[in-house]
Amino acid sequence: MTSRRFEPSYDHTQRGPLCYLLYLPAAVMIGVAVTLRQDLTLGGILLAAGLFSLLMASAFHFLRVNDAGDRLQIRFGPLPLFRRDVRYAEIESVEIGRTTVLDGWGIHRSLQGGWVWNLWGRDCVVLGLASSKLRIGTDEPRGLADFLRDKLGHAASSDGTRSR
Repeated sequence: MTSRRFEPSYDHTQRGPLCYLLYLPAAVMIGVAVTLRQDLTLGGILLAAGLFSLLMASAFHFLRVNDAGDRLQIRFGPLPLFRRDVRYAEIESVEIGRTTVLDGWGIHRSLQGGWVWNLWGRDCVVLGLASSKLRIGTDEPRGLADFLRDKLGHAASSDGTRSR
């Protein structure tokens, strides 16, 4: 009988009301555009802006973070416009952190350095990468940080070449 080694796995989806904050102005802009049928320029601008807001709202319903074997996948959805993969071999450090109020939500450079991928709230896991930092917003920072530490620790013990 062969024994199988335990491989840690992680799959978590965070939901937040950010999409609803985008749906409301989208609906208002589209509604006003429909009533401004006589003014094609202003109506067209509002319709385009409303449709763009609708598109962005559908891209930010949730933030899914999951293990994909040799990398961590970070995906906003359900419309898969924004995604990022981080190979475990690139991660040098893992810590639980908080984003600043000015960091806000979405995908952007952080005032603290590096990148922020956040859907809602201020809790995050900070990944130290070779060239920068990545703050991944989550409503379960301990679970994600523990998974990453286990995964990286396991990688270090299986090949004997990396120390963390």
